[in-house]
Parts: sequence; C-alpha cells; structure tokens
Amino acid sequence: MPGESNEWTVAGLYTYPVKSCQGVALQSSTVTATGLQYDRLWMLVDARSGRFVTQRQHPRLALIQVSINEKHGVLELNAPGMSALQ
Repeated sequence: MPGESNEWTVAGLYTYPVKSCQGVALQSSTVTATGLQYDRLWMLVDARSGRFVTQRQHPRLALIQVSINEKHGVLELNAPGMSALQ
C-alpha cells in the first residue's frame, strides 16, 4: 500500500523457556523451525493428574525466574523464599 513502511524496530526480545513462568530478556536469539530457541520448550505438570499447570490456575507461577546456562546445559528455576531448582 502507498505510504506504508517495511521497516521494523525490535524494542525488546524475550523468550519464555518454561510456559507460565517469567520471561528471559535477550540481546539476540537463534530462530529454529518452531520459533525462538528455548521458547516454551518446557512446562510444569501436575504429577497426580498428568496435566500441565498454567498461570491462569496458579498466578504465583509469574514469580518464578528462569535462567539457562547453555555452557553447562542447566535450566534453573528460582522463586521467592525457595531454594533454586536445577
């Protein structure tokens, strides 16, 4: 269309490695066939029911911080008042 620009500006880049937990701010990312690397690669599952757990059901999931140490192949979860989980 006339007057439209094809320029885009990325103001922020985030990935959410664990569905329903906090996102991770990125400077850059590898793009895979399914999207950004590590984005929503994992989810939390209720061991009793076998169903995945969402932030809609448990809003406190938003407090869980996620980090990935690619060099050591470690995913780490941190939540207020709890020990880190690797």
